[in-house]
Formats: sequence, C-alpha cells, structure tokens
Amino acid sequence: MRDLTPQFKNRTIDPHKLMTYGFQKENNGYQYQTVLDDSFLMIVVFTENQQYSKLMDLESEEEYILVDIETSSGGFSTHIRNLYEQKLEEILCSCTSPIIECKQLEEVIHYIENKYQDKIEYLWEKSPSNGIWRNQTNQKWYGVSLKIEEKKLGIPSDQIIDIIGLKYQPEQIEKIIDHQTIFPGYHMNKKHWITIRLDGTLETELLFSLIDNSYELSKKK
Repeated sequence: MRDLTPQFKNRTIDPHKLMTYGFQKENNGYQYQTVLDDSFLMIVVFTENQQYSKLMDLESEEEYILVDIETSSGGFSTHIRNLYEQKLEEILCSCTSPIIECKQLEEVIHYIENKYQDKIEYLWEKSPSNGIWRNQTNQKWYGVSLKIEEKKLGIPSDQIIDIIGLKYQPEQIEKIIDHQTIFPGYHMNKKHWITIRLDGTLETELLFSLIDNSYELSKKK
C-alpha cells in the first residue's frame, strides 16, 4: 500500500471532481478502482484521515508490492509502475487543487470565477501549482498563474513568488512595464503579454481592470 499523504499535503481534494472522475462515495470517504494492463486492479482511497493507493494482482488476488519498490528494475515491473504513476498524476491534476497561500492570487481566482465563470485550469503534471484561464467562447488564454523564482524576472533573489501573465496592447506594453511590479511577459510572447507580481504592490482594483482588459483582448481574432 502506498501512502499518498505527502503528494496531497499541499493540495485540497474536491469531492465534486472526485465524483466526476469516477470515484465512488464510501461511508467515510471516496474510492476509485480501475484495471491496469488487463492484469492489475488499482485502488485509490481518500478518507478524512488517509489517502492511499494499492495495486492488486487479479490472478493471485494479492497486492503487487513491486510497484512500490524503486530498486525493482525489471522491464515488466517498470512498465506497470509507469502506468501506476501516470494514473496517480492524472488523479492529482484532475481531482485536487493547490492550496492558495497568496492572498492576491486567491482574490484573482474568485474575481475571474465570479465575473466570467471561468475556473483556473491546472494543466501541467510536473507543475501542479501553475494554471491558466481561458475564454470559453474561443478557448484562448487570457491569464496564466505561475510560481517562479524572482531571479527569473531579473531580480537577484531565489525567493519563490506568485505571478500572473495577462494579455496587453502591444503598442502600450513598454509604457506600463516598470520592472518592479509589472514585467515583460514571462514564458509568453513579450509583444502581447505582461507579467505582474502578486505581492499586493499593485492595487487589486487596478489588477482586476488589467484582467478585464486581457479578457477583452482574448476575444479578438
């Protein structure tokens, strides 16, 4: 049996997402089962006090413990372990959300959801805290939420900060960038995107207006 608590300690489990994914409600939690490689039953259990998973050999009806032994390097066990890990990562991304510690990011998430009914989407298994917002009418992105080191913005610091990327008018980008709070687009097209530090330096109302502006720009072809 694998204890999943370390993987989920900084994330919240969404009961609605669990049910949508295929979990079944149990007396004190939720359980999910699926067959891997036609030979193994994968079981994932979430309760108030526990999160764990295990893999059962359908033929022997015994737990397949090799999937949790990292030194087991046989081709078959490695193949099964990869399937198992991929499924767990899929569940992590599909059914949970990172705990939001940044107050301004939390305000942004609530603002966008209330005004545009768009929920933040966590797309990257290897970066589960990073997400995007997209215009549901045309699927174009208009916001990107990332955690990065300050030095990636040209600031000599290894501190991890929250940022948001927004679309902005290309002809006005140079005027709004101050390299203190508003920066050129990080990991986005710098001709069309800006990056904002979510540390409260920029007033929230101004930030909301920049989000509205980005949303309007996402409507254009």
